[in-house]
Amino acid sequence: MYNLISQNCLCGDIYKNNLKIDYQNPFVWCVITFENMYNLISKWDNINFLNYELKKDKNWNFSLNIDNKVNIQYVHYKFSYNDSTIRKNGVDVFYNKIWEYIIEIYEKRIQKMLNNKENPLFCICNFDTIYKDAIYTKEQLQILSKFNNVKILRGCEKMSPSAAADLFYKTFLIK
Repeated sequence: MYNLISQNCLCGDIYKNNLKIDYQNPFVWCVITFENMYNLISKWDNINFLNYELKKDKNWNFSLNIDNKVNIQYVHYKFSYNDSTIRKNGVDVFYNKIWEYIIEIYEKRIQKMLNNKENPLFCICNFDTIYKDAIYTKEQLQILSKFNNVKILRGCEKMSPSAAADLFYKTFLIK
């Protein structure tokens, strides 16, 4: 079973539209900065994924700090005072107890990931996004390219997330 991780929404689209399978880890629909992605890749075998802390900033944006090594931004999970039940609009989730939902989803998907013995494939692709933390420089891409379990698709900067996901899937994942 695929264990795909990206710095942006790429793998969410691949799981949903190309593979048509459940998400296999908690890093789907998240933003991962370069520094955190580097730590996730380079320290993978030394991260305790069950040691985590959910954080909220002053604007009610949530992130998860995992084992004090990696920080993941849950950009599509939104606090909504008026939503007493979970409401989804595309990939965005709205709820007045969104922190509970983030933890629930994280714990469910982390167990799935830990039970999956397949090593992760880190899928790196810069595409047209509003999340500037998810765009890596040429130098950062060069650093990540040195890892065996990293695939980088270049030239997608003007593509939509779904178009980039289709191209990544066709380039690296069709067997």
